[in-house]
Amino acid sequence: MKLVITGSPAVGRTSLCLRVADFCMQNGLKVGGMVSKEASSGLRCCDFESGTSGLFLRNEVSGIAIGHDFSVLESIGVTAIGMLRLIAMLC
Repeated sequence: MKLVITGSPAVGRTSLCLRVADFCMQNGLKVGGMVSKEASSGLRCCDFESGTSGLFLRNEVSGIAIGHDFSVLESIGVTAIGMLRLIAMLC
């Protein structure tokens, strides 16, 4: 099954993804892909399967973005999505 969630900012897309993923994992289903989560210092990219995460957007105290680390998206996000595609092809 493939699932895409869309919506306006701050409507709960990430919360919904995390709840659905948790429910699926608790019921023995394989979950893959990535999600970005807010952190006190910016945004983290998180791989569902491995649990690996890294900060890819850093904020100032005022909330203005001051830096991106695209290597985090490449090493965690792209890998998570690639593994998800591989799993989908095998199922």
